[in-house]
Amino acid sequence: MAERKYTRRFPRRRFREKIGVLHKGEYAMSGAVEIGEGGMLLKPESTPVIGDLVTVNFFIPAKDFITVMGQIIYKRGTEFFGVRFLDLDFNSKRIIRDYIALKTAVEALEEVSD
Repeated sequence: MAERKYTRRFPRRRFREKIGVLHKGEYAMSGAVEIGEGGMLLKPESTPVIGDLVTVNFFIPAKDFITVMGQIIYKRGTEFFGVRFLDLDFNSKRIIRDYIALKTAVEALEEVSD
């Protein structure tokens, strides 16, 4: 299957945290790379396929713990996967939006240089 070009609808922020991922009945800790109101980029222990459903659990620093179902919608290279949140409640969206709004100037400059 050819990789589809994915266009972001929401701003993102680097999110180098450990997250829990439930994929096909197996739960494992994975690494997150970025987060946005619409989803996240992660490096899972398993190898999902585009279209697979996952449940992710993560903590937004100094805020709250979030659990949300998502769908794998793209693959970047061989180890990174984009997850679109499917049922993120309003309060969780607000928590993520606030976290992204607190992006530091250093983070913003790093994104420009990537």
